[in-house]
Amino acid sequence: MFLVWFSTRIIDNLINDKLPEKMRLESRRNEKFLWNNTSYFEKKRIALENGEHTDCTFIVGPNDEYAEVIHASKFDLVLASEYFDRMLKSPFTAPGPIRVKKAEPHIFKLLIEFVHFNSLSTPLTDLNEAVQLAKAADEYLIEELGDFCSKQIYELLTVETIWTTLSTNFRIRFISSSCGKFLAEHTEMCISHSSFLRISVEVLDWFLQLREMNIQSETELIRACLKYCRYNNNLQLMRFFLQHLRLMTLTSPEDFELISELLTPEESIFILQTMLHSRCFKDLHLAVPSALCPISEERFKSPTNYQTLEVIPKSKILGSRELIERRLYKKIVGFQGVSGNTYFTSCYLHFTTGRYILINEIEVMCKVYTEPKLIFRQGQVKRVVFDRQDEYNCNIELEMFVSSKKYIARQKTAFRTNSSAIFAFDEPVFAPKGSKVGVSAILTESCYYREITAESVKRELSINNNNESENVFEDIAVFLCEGGRVNSHRGPYFIKSLKYSLVDASF
Repeated sequence: MFLVWFSTRIIDNLINDKLPEKMRLESRRNEKFLWNNTSYFEKKRIALENGEHTDCTFIVGPNDEYAEVIHASKFDLVLASEYFDRMLKSPFTAPGPIRVKKAEPHIFKLLIEFVHFNSLSTPLTDLNEAVQLAKAADEYLIEELGDFCSKQIYELLTVETIWTTLSTNFRIRFISSSCGKFLAEHTEMCISHSSFLRISVEVLDWFLQLREMNIQSETELIRACLKYCRYNNNLQLMRFFLQHLRLMTLTSPEDFELISELLTPEESIFILQTMLHSRCFKDLHLAVPSALCPISEERFKSPTNYQTLEVIPKSKILGSRELIERRLYKKIVGFQGVSGNTYFTSCYLHFTTGRYILINEIEVMCKVYTEPKLIFRQGQVKRVVFDRQDEYNCNIELEMFVSSKKYIARQKTAFRTNSSAIFAFDEPVFAPKGSKVGVSAILTESCYYREITAESVKRELSINNNNESENVFEDIAVFLCEGGRVNSHRGPYFIKSLKYSLVDASF
C-alpha cells in the first residue's frame, strides 16, 4: 500500500505543472483516498522515514561522507531503552543531530524501527544481520529487541555456522543463549564438525559449562576435547578442561583409559573409587581433587522417543559374503543428458502424513565392494574378509520437501562400505497432518550397490506399513530415476529408513 501511495505521489509531483486543473484535482483525490486507506502503522512508518512529527535525529555511519540521517521519536526511545533515556536526558548531550559512528546505517534503521513498532516490516533472513542487530540491542540495552534477535538467530544457525558465530559473540547473552540452545540440541553433530577444532580455548571452556547436551555420555565430550588438543598440538590443555569435564560420571575402564595418562595418581584413585562405588559414592564422603569437576550428575539430554519407518527391511539386507558369492549387486553408472551433464540414479520416497510428526533422520545404504579382501601374512593368505567397511567420502546428496518447502539434510555419520549412513537435519522438521512429503537421495558417482529393487521395497513396505505404522504414513510411493527414466522400479534402491516422532495435536 505504501509503495502505491509513494509512487503516486512522485508521479504527481513530476507532472503536476503540466496537468490541467481538473486532472490535478483528480490526482489529489486519488492520493487522499490511498492515504485514508493506509493503516495507522504504515502511516507512522512513512512519517518516521520522512522525519515528520519526529523530534530526534541521528547521523549514522562510520564514514561522514556516507553517513545517513535517521529520524526517531524521543518518547519511543526513552520508553524502550535505558541507554537512550540517559543519553537524551544528559546535560552533556549537545543539541541537534546525534552522531553515531559505531553502527551501520542499515542495522540502526532496523533498531529504530523495532523501537517504534515492536516488530520489523521484513523478516530477518540473514544470520549476520541478525547477529549485528543483537549486538546493537545489547549495546543500547533494548531487552525486547535482544530477545527477538535471539529467537531469529536460533532459527538461522546451522552446524556449519554455529562455532564461527559463537567465537566472537559468546559474551553477548542474546547471542550466546541462542547458540547454547542450538548446541544443546545438536551436540553430536556440532562437536564432529571440522570448525570445532578451530575455536578458541575460551569458547570451548564456555561450551563445556553447558548443563544440557544431546550426548550419550560424557565420554563423547572427552573424545572431542582430546581431538581438539591434538589438533592444536597442546595435550596439556586437557588439564584446563578437567574442571568442567564430569569424570565422576564415567562408568567403564575403557572410558577411564582415555584420560588416565593426564591424571595425577590421587585423581586416578579418586575416579576409580567413584566408578567402583557409583551407587553409594555419596556415602563415602570422599574429597574431590581440586582440579576435577565436582559435579556427579550426568548432563546428557534424554533423547526424543523416535520411531522408525523401515523402508528397506532388515530381512532384505544380506551379509556381505552371501552378497558377493551370489553376485546380488549391480553397478550404477551415470547417464549423460542433452546438456552434457552426467546424472546418476536418484531414489525417491513420497508420502502424505496421516498424523503430526517430527522428522529427524534419514538412513541410506552405502555402496558395496564386490571382491573379498585377502589378508596376507608371510606371503600366504591367512584370512578372507568379506565384510569390508572402509570409510569413503559421502557420495549421496539428500534433501526433503514438506508441502513444497525444501530442507537440506547433513551427513551425520561416516560412509563405510557394506554398511549404512545417517543424514540429519539441523533441527527436526515438523510435518503437519496432511502434508505432502518427498525425500530424494541422489548419487554423485558410479559405484556398486546391493540389488534391492524399488519394486521389491514397495511390495514389502506396503505390507509393513499396513500392520505397524498406525496410519502415520498414507499413499506411500517409492520409485527412482535411472538412465533418464522416471518411475522406474527395477534399479537398486538405497533409502533405508526414516526416523520420526509423533507430535501431540493438542498444541
